[in-house]
Amino acid sequence: MNEPELSSSEHKDAESGDEDRGCEKIREEYEELRVRYKDLEETLRWLQADYENYKKGIQRNIDLAIEQGCEKIFYDILPVLDGMDEFAGMKMSAPLLDGVNGLRRSMLKALSDHGLEPLSRVGEPFDPGIEEAVDVALADDVGEGTVIEEVRKGYRFRGKILRHPLVRISKLKDRGDKDG
Repeated sequence: MNEPELSSSEHKDAESGDEDRGCEKIREEYEELRVRYKDLEETLRWLQADYENYKKGIQRNIDLAIEQGCEKIFYDILPVLDGMDEFAGMKMSAPLLDGVNGLRRSMLKALSDHGLEPLSRVGEPFDPGIEEAVDVALADDVGEGTVIEEVRKGYRFRGKILRHPLVRISKLKDRGDKDG
C-alpha cells in the first residue's frame, strides 16, 4: 500500500499541525509538572517546619529531664548542707571550723555553678509564697511581719523554689501589753 503523496504545501500544513499538537502537549506537561513542583515544594516546607518543631520538642524534653535530675540531686544534697551549717555552729577548734566552712563554701560554689541559689530573706517582708513561718518573735526595731531570722535556709533553682526557707517573723508588742 502506497501512501498518497502530499504536495509540499500539504506537507507543511501536516507538519505544522503536528508541531502545534506537540507544543500543546509539551505545554500541558509543563503545567502539570509546575503544579506538581509547587505541591512538592509546599509539602517540603511543611515537613521542614514539622522537623524543626520536633527538634525543639526533643530539646525541651532533654532540658526538662536534666532540670528534674538536677533538682533530685539538689534535694538529696540540701540535708548535707544543713548538717554542715549545724556543725559549723558548734564549738570546735579553729582549724576544724575552718575546714567545715571551706568544705561548705566549696560545695555551695559547685552547686551554684549548676544553678542552685540560696534564698536569703532576712530583713524582707514575710511572703507566704516564698517563706514558711515557723515562729513569731516580738521586735520593736523592725516592722511587723518582717523576716528576722532563718531557721532553715531555702534554695532556688532556675527561678523555681526548691525548698522554702523556714523563718521567724516579727510581731510588734501590743500597746496594751503589760510586759512592755
